[in-house]
Amino acid sequence: MNQAFLPEPQELMKIALSRARKQVAGVKVVDKKKLQTTLAIKRIEFVSRTIEAKLTKTVKDFPDVSQLHAFERELLEATIDLDKTKQALGHFTSARRVIHEIQRQEIKRVQRLHKTQGKKAEIIQKSFIGRLSSIVKKLKASIEIYNEAARRMNEFPSIDYTAKTVILAGFPNTGKTTILGRITKSKPRIAEYPFTTQKLQIGYFEAGYEKIQVIDTPGLLDRPIEKRNNIEKKAIAALTHLANAIVFVTDPTETSGYNLEEQLNLLEEIKKIIKAPIIIAINKADIATKEQIEKAKQAARGEIALEGEGMESTLKQKIQEKIGIKKV
Repeated sequence: MNQAFLPEPQELMKIALSRARKQVAGVKVVDKKKLQTTLAIKRIEFVSRTIEAKLTKTVKDFPDVSQLHAFERELLEATIDLDKTKQALGHFTSARRVIHEIQRQEIKRVQRLHKTQGKKAEIIQKSFIGRLSSIVKKLKASIEIYNEAARRMNEFPSIDYTAKTVILAGFPNTGKTTILGRITKSKPRIAEYPFTTQKLQIGYFEAGYEKIQVIDTPGLLDRPIEKRNNIEKKAIAALTHLANAIVFVTDPTETSGYNLEEQLNLLEEIKKIIKAPIIIAINKADIATKEQIEKAKQAARGEIALEGEGMESTLKQKIQEKIGIKKV
């Protein structure tokens, strides 16, 4: 997402007054007796117009939650206080309406003046600026709430929602990142993930005429459920909306620090959470013994792909089959 920030009240007023000065400087007045009343009206118009436009754009540009992809919607609901943010946006809308109404009233007051009453017009204009400043100052808390929401939303990972998506899962050090680099043939893109201090790693490969998105999720799908906090559980819930298939990476050598039984217990937990086809990648097959590979095959129960350095990989082909892409 790309949410623009709203300036703090003092800065917002400074911007509006600066723009008004520049615009007023370009106003041409034929009747010099009407100079002060005309310029007073223009200052009121220009200052209020800038602030109204800023508030209107902020509200308009905030995404319609009902129209978001389910993954993005869960991210939003779990990452920001949506109710408070909506209240802040509502405050902007009501403030804009009040500003517009006061501007309309004050301009009418100036218009009713005789053209020679320039000093009175200037007093009305200054009074309007004072009232406007007071209204904008009262937006301070709402601006802070909105800007914090915008900051978090701008951290959302850049996901291609049109691409079929494969999620890599498994314990740390089983070789998920190596597999990601191997099947995508490129350096994975690292993206901030606002649920945790961890990051997503995202890569792509072409299958037929389609782009396949492969996402590794360090810190989320690499440990038992009892060790995950509520925020991480929400993150996993969000990922369920993306997965067309899962590649669960196992290490039969157990050099990752986790024995095969622990790894397969995690696989069973993931099966309960994400309802998508699963491929079990038996990694490090180039250094594993035949007995270790055979043990992993028999225990894993499912679609198997052997992976290792220098070995011919069948993983991409199996992924294509699982997500229904025919060979071209």
